[in-house]
Amino acid sequence: MEAAKDIVFRPVKTEDLQKNPDEITRLLYENYRLNFPGKGGLHEFAESRYKDMIRFCKDGSAMLIGAFVDRKIIGFLWAYKRSFLGETRLHISEIAVDSAYRGQGVGTKLLDCIEKIAFDEGIQTMELMATKENENVIRFYEKQGFYVTRLQFEKKVKDRGENRLS
Repeated sequence: MEAAKDIVFRPVKTEDLQKNPDEITRLLYENYRLNFPGKGGLHEFAESRYKDMIRFCKDGSAMLIGAFVDRKIIGFLWAYKRSFLGETRLHISEIAVDSAYRGQGVGTKLLDCIEKIAFDEGIQTMELMATKENENVIRFYEKQGFYVTRLQFEKKVKDRGENRLS
């Protein structure tokens, strides 16, 4: 699928983040709402992640690609390098696209842009996490060539009473 012609894809700068706080926070919130339905505190979490984006953009550890229409950000990809078993990988932390632009190739183009950067920097593996209930995003990632390598398990902690260490 080809991205709409009026969309400009480019690196996101700190100034872009500072000029678009409401839009970026809204995109983050919308993304979290899709991935964690029924979970509380998502607005606060989105605001916290927006502040992290600015901090990591300023210190150079964030790799941010944005999709812009008339200088308004309508989507972004946030990634960072990490080492895993001696290999430098690109971990994609967030991909968020405004619901009005989904299905127009924006997410695909964002991934294409970051993959080009990864290739140019000699990175051989990109990785990300997805919520298992979000079947649409899982299908999207699989269409982009991603595949499952690990599963994350969670367990709610409960009082074990007599098994406590003294």
